[in-house]
Amino acid sequence: MATGAYFYSNNLKKNKEAASHIIDNEKALEAIKEVPPRPSFTLTLSDEISTPGPTTVPGSSESEEAKNFRKAATEFNTILSVKAPEKVFFPLNLNNAYAKVDKAIHPHTSFPFRLSTIVKFPSGISLNVPEKIFPAMAYPDFEEPMYKKLSDISNELLLPNLHLIPPNTISLLKTNQKFIESYFIGLNHEMGHELLWREYPTDQRGSYFRQFWDVKGIIRPADGKSEAELVEEYKDIKPIHTWTSTSLLGKHNNRDAEGDAEQVVLALRGDLLKRYPNTVIFAQKAIAGERPTDDPVIDLSLDEEEFIKHVKFPLYKADINPDIKFFGFDLTVEQSKGTERTPGFTDNHGWFFIIQEIPGEPRFGMDIDFNAGSDGLTWDDLSWKSFGNTELKFIKETVAPTINPSDNTPPKWGTHSANMAYILFQKPTMVAVHSKEMLENL
Repeated sequence: MATGAYFYSNNLKKNKEAASHIIDNEKALEAIKEVPPRPSFTLTLSDEISTPGPTTVPGSSESEEAKNFRKAATEFNTILSVKAPEKVFFPLNLNNAYAKVDKAIHPHTSFPFRLSTIVKFPSGISLNVPEKIFPAMAYPDFEEPMYKKLSDISNELLLPNLHLIPPNTISLLKTNQKFIESYFIGLNHEMGHELLWREYPTDQRGSYFRQFWDVKGIIRPADGKSEAELVEEYKDIKPIHTWTSTSLLGKHNNRDAEGDAEQVVLALRGDLLKRYPNTVIFAQKAIAGERPTDDPVIDLSLDEEEFIKHVKFPLYKADINPDIKFFGFDLTVEQSKGTERTPGFTDNHGWFFIIQEIPGEPRFGMDIDFNAGSDGLTWDDLSWKSFGNTELKFIKETVAPTINPSDNTPPKWGTHSANMAYILFQKPTMVAVHSKEMLENL
């Protein structure tokens, strides 16, 4: 046994009170203090052959070994005398636990937290001020409309229950900007990975795809903008690296002037546009009728300034084979119906959607059924039934129709080609349908 251990145990034997409370560290400390100085104290390990003598300290009644051993024993028992606090148990607050777990797993909390561990920005850059974030590296820009990639997989991905639209009908839909932006986030994310795999120099922050709808052939205002400016203006979303950390999904519509998340889309199904591919489709602001009780009408005598204000052409389009067309407008459903005021107007008469045969494309023929109307009988009312039971044979001379136009000097039937062209000329047709007629259940 080491001499030091003997020193400590020998003293405990002398102090019965300390020995009976050996587990009480505070009393052990007192017992250590009561040990008298030991000038001959030394430490000897059990495997040592010779025992070194104590190290004397001039002017001290205790050896250097005894002094160090006393200090170490004091520190050891001081540590042991520290008591752990008693545990206090409280009943689990289930409401508080539910609130904390719900907040922790909510995407608005968990996604930014996860992203913050992956994406690092230089110090001093505010995520809420996108202008101060360093721009993305140069990246390719694909202008192909990406709705086609969805419809190539399945038309149901673009519009569920598309097959339920009856043939030869028109209706109104509204866009889902949240879906469009989610689609583009995934598309651009995967494209960034592909470019990185192909060793393209990229920081994977580029917005390679921003065109969802088709804008080819869209009528654009002549406002002096360059082609590059127009291409950028008609993109569907803003560059993704400019989105702020606090912006919500669906709030990055690049084309809508008022920042609306949803825009109205005219859906047309039928053979009309196949037979007349140059048909003009647009929206025109409705005005009040002659009497307060009359339904809204359209103004057919707009001047140039009024035309620019009252007429909206489609911003984009989409085609679904074999016979479905979509045309998107810078209007909300509420504005088109008239339940919400359109910016720039003081009334709530809503909008008409107009399908018009293009002027300047002559078409000749006769109406299927005879209807004189209320504006007087003219050659424009001529129908195939105006000849009675006579079989029409235009190769030979055909008898005159049983119609007497009210015009005092009408062209005569069967005289020469110019008169026949005038008689058989069909005026361009225009159909105007108010939005609320297509949305009467909303």
